[in-house]
Amino acid sequence: MANFKQHLTGGLTIGCVNAVVGFSVAGLSIAQSVITFLVTVLGSILPDIDSDTSKPVQMLFGYLGAILPIFIIGHLPEHGARMETIVLTSLCGYLVIRYFVAHLFFKFTEHRGIVHSIPFAIFVGLIIYYLFHQSSFVPRLAFAIATFLGYITHLSMDEIWSVDLLGIRIKKSFGTALAWTAPSFLSTALIYLAIISLLGFIFYDYNQVINPFFKKAPTYQTSSPQP
Repeated sequence: MANFKQHLTGGLTIGCVNAVVGFSVAGLSIAQSVITFLVTVLGSILPDIDSDTSKPVQMLFGYLGAILPIFIIGHLPEHGARMETIVLTSLCGYLVIRYFVAHLFFKFTEHRGIVHSIPFAIFVGLIIYYLFHQSSFVPRLAFAIATFLGYITHLSMDEIWSVDLLGIRIKKSFGTALAWTAPSFLSTALIYLAIISLLGFIFYDYNQVINPFFKKAPTYQTSSPQP
């Protein structure tokens, strides 16, 4: 399969394409286009988080430990966003993700398992969509699709590198990346359950925020005719 540098190059390439398309077609701002680029690159290296012997994986969990607490802080009420709360949340979030979550993840996953699959790519895209809850619909959708495309780029490269064109043979790893299921039935069931749950949260947000916004008719105050 492709190595980290090759996956990163693929992610950077697709990220540039996504950013340009988002800016010129979807009407994203420069800042939103940059985020589109970054989440694409993130998606392109995420599948290798199931390889606990890789140095980029350790770096990736450190990156997630630094970034994800920011989204947690964004969900806090205004009175809870004090400086001491922000610092404590950031520190605790980093330690929990960098060490505890990473340890559990490595313990219960295997390389080329459910993480190297299409449903996990969908799951990651939905997480990105849900995390950017304060953004409008179009940027959220663009971020989610960009992350998904970055993830699929990684899986596609793994499949391409599984074919030895010089030796005219197909390696044993072929077909294990672009898959809809994992060898473990439990892992497959859990990821599909997670996708359904996330879709439920997103649909709930839509009914609570987006749908009422569009249904809300403007009211006009009319003055009664003078007698």
